[in-house]
Order: sequence, then C-alpha cells, then structure tokens
Amino acid sequence: MERPDAQPGQSVQQPSDEAAGSMLVVHAQHLTSGPTSLRLVGVIDYRTATILERRLIEEARNCGIQPARLLLNLEEVTFLDRTGLDTLLHARDRLTRAFVTIELTEPTPYVVRLLHEANLDGASWILRHE
Repeated sequence: MERPDAQPGQSVQQPSDEAAGSMLVVHAQHLTSGPTSLRLVGVIDYRTATILERRLIEEARNCGIQPARLLLNLEEVTFLDRTGLDTLLHARDRLTRAFVTIELTEPTPYVVRLLHEANLDGASWILRHE
C-alpha cells in the first residue's frame, strides 16, 4: 500500500527526531515501495536507548505497509555500547512479536565488530550491501 502523500516512485521524508541533546538523530523516510528507512546518526547508548526504542515502535505503527518493515541504516552511527545493542535486540524482539521486521543496513566497521563480539554478526536481520 502506498502512502497517500507520496508520489509514485518517490519517498516521503519525515521530520528527524533528536534524542539526548542531539547525541542521536533519527531521520525517517517512508519509501514508496513500503518499508520505512530510518537513518540513525550519532550515538546509541544508555542516554539515547529509550528514545530510540520509542521511535522504532512509533515508526512501525506509521509504516506504509503492514506488516511493517523497518530498515535501520547504521552508516552514521558513531558509537554503540552494550545498552544500545540491548535496546536494538529488545526492540527487535518486541516488534517481531507484533509481526514487524527490523533489518540493520550499512553497519560501520565499529558496529560490525560489536555485533561480532556479541556473536550476532551472522544474524539474519543484518543486511550488507557489498
């Protein structure tokens, strides 16, 4: 289903969400193909984790397709700690129960290393564009 405010072949930009004094900025883009792309910029840690989880739930509800599909672009994540990783895992588990798919895209080498250390680097929710 295409969003009514989107023109064919175009995406719809949503306002960014700034968390914890600009430590994390979330740019939402509702793609006309259905999923919502969320570009995360900055730090995902104990200060921004709760706000990020709320934003993921909100975007899942507003997604142009149901069941919802969220693409989390991590290319501009500068720091991810264990609390941030736990938040992503908790949000994924919670939203999966609501039939929402979350996929991580474009993880930085730093994020890939953290995922590897947590034995999550082969997880099916990580999409790599080679």
